[in-house]
Amino acid sequence: MVEHNENDPNEVLRNYVLSDEGANDWPHKQTAVWLYRMSHIVGNVLYGGEPKLPPVLVGIGPMRVEIYAGYYLQRNELGLRYLIKFNELHIGRSRWSLAETLVHEMGHVVQEELFKNGAKPPYHNKVFVDMLEELGIHPKLGEGYHTRPADLDGQFGRLLSKLGIPPDPKITQGDTAGPATGKDGRSPKRPWWEDDKRKGASTLKLYTAPDCAQDPVCKIRLGKALRLQCLDCQGVFKPA
Repeated sequence: MVEHNENDPNEVLRNYVLSDEGANDWPHKQTAVWLYRMSHIVGNVLYGGEPKLPPVLVGIGPMRVEIYAGYYLQRNELGLRYLIKFNELHIGRSRWSLAETLVHEMGHVVQEELFKNGAKPPYHNKVFVDMLEELGIHPKLGEGYHTRPADLDGQFGRLLSKLGIPPDPKITQGDTAGPATGKDGRSPKRPWWEDDKRKGASTLKLYTAPDCAQDPVCKIRLGKALRLQCLDCQGVFKPA
């Protein structure tokens, strides 16, 4: 168990960034403040109980473009541990997306400090994946990327709902939001990450030529908006 105290160097740095006077010339200060506050909530609510997690450090800086964030197992250049670094290229994501990444990276702290099984590859092992799945987050075994958005009705989704943090509009499906039916008897509605369409239906948009004299009228499905004219009837295709 790691005891929290005001002399802990991580606590000192956290409190400095959280203060009104600290790091005011840092362009990422407001985002870092929000992430620090979220890390406190996540640590107590999603990863709560005893022993408590150590206070994580939040860094925001350059990383490879394909990476959202990373947890550093070794001490950093200042000799400090528990650093979660966010890629500045992707720091403009929604609060929901940033929180999902934060919960993922804090899961590595749980692995290292509580489970004692996360300090060597594969870092995204079965223990890690099962832990995140219980929260409603879906990392790929052995690789770590998320196979689909977090569940709206999972522990993570419900926590963010209580905090007034909405999911990304592109993953919200109104009253169809809910998990798939499973052996646990959960909601019979289709998974919320799927489009509101029957299984097997086309994802392409239907265009027809309303002035077409043929029966049936000329039609075509497209994946992007284009201006097209039928060579047979000379009709201009419009969204059906």
